[in-house]
Amino acid sequence: MDGIYLRRNWGGEYENAAVPVALAVNEDGYREVPGAAEGMKEDKASWVSFLLIDEEAAAVVRRIFCLSTEGYGPSRIAGILRDDKIDCPSVYMGKRGQGTQRNSFDACCPYDWNGTSISYILAKPEYMGHTVNFRMYKESYKDKHSIKRPPEEWMIIENIHEAIVDPKTRELTQRLRKTVWRTDTTGIASPLTGLLYCADCGT
Repeated sequence: MDGIYLRRNWGGEYENAAVPVALAVNEDGYREVPGAAEGMKEDKASWVSFLLIDEEAAAVVRRIFCLSTEGYGPSRIAGILRDDKIDCPSVYMGKRGQGTQRNSFDACCPYDWNGTSISYILAKPEYMGHTVNFRMYKESYKDKHSIKRPPEEWMIIENIHEAIVDPKTRELTQRLRKTVWRTDTTGIASPLTGLLYCADCGT
């Protein structure tokens, strides 16, 4: 996300206009602008009105976090979404003319969820209402491909827009993802996993 100020004519008078801009990096490493809006001020109200929640997609995100807190791993969650015939993100956005793959998404495999995409969703701070800057960089303006920065080098600006997932749920999800879940013969992990530990070996 970024924002700039412009001078424009409002009702015969020139005034400052704030333009919140959404920035993205496509598959070729080039920056693109998927959206922009114009307002009177570059304040939180302008950002909130610009960053609206897609409730249909948000419901899927909340379900992914809920399944994670119940002990399901990324691969299991992906399998559940495939079985329920939920469009994967690239297909969902492509059908609406959005996203970096809007002209190249595979409509023949609309439910092609995988563990990697689930892990990516679970790790995104944006779902708590934050924006993240400096995820990627280029060593030279001549480079075609961007280099990913480690999370500790990101700049996270908190509470910029409405949250989809509350902080407690995300914190629980991140803690459980670091826990080794051992399942029984039915494929279900004990609800006490991550809460009780062996006094001898610590597992």
